[in-house]
Amino acid sequence: MSGHMFTLDEVAHTVWLSRAGGAYLLHAGDVAIGVDLRAAGPQDFRLQIDGRSVPVVVAVAGDVVHLHMQGSAYSLRYSDALTRLSQQGQGAVADSVPAPMQGIAASYTDLL
Repeated sequence: MSGHMFTLDEVAHTVWLSRAGGAYLLHAGDVAIGVDLRAAGPQDFRLQIDGRSVPVVVAVAGDVVHLHMQGSAYSLRYSDALTRLSQQGQGAVADSVPAPMQGIAASYTDLL
């Protein structure tokens, strides 16, 4: 399963969400933490982490998520999974599918 990648302090962290009953679990490595995020205003939220509620201010600028919580500020850079995965194979010949004839695009069924 490909998760969401965030970079914090130059360290990349891959996380993903799953549902358990009516709640969400945030997975990071072998750890699963119960989470919930509820809006309290335009940029103000209440983040519940394993039943503990924490006020959070969130601002998003492009692919950077700025968080302010418990007296500390954090900037997380989001890395889109499709962009990240497509860049892993750049330059690899095996990643390309040539058209059957130069200048003619292959249809999806031609590739099957």
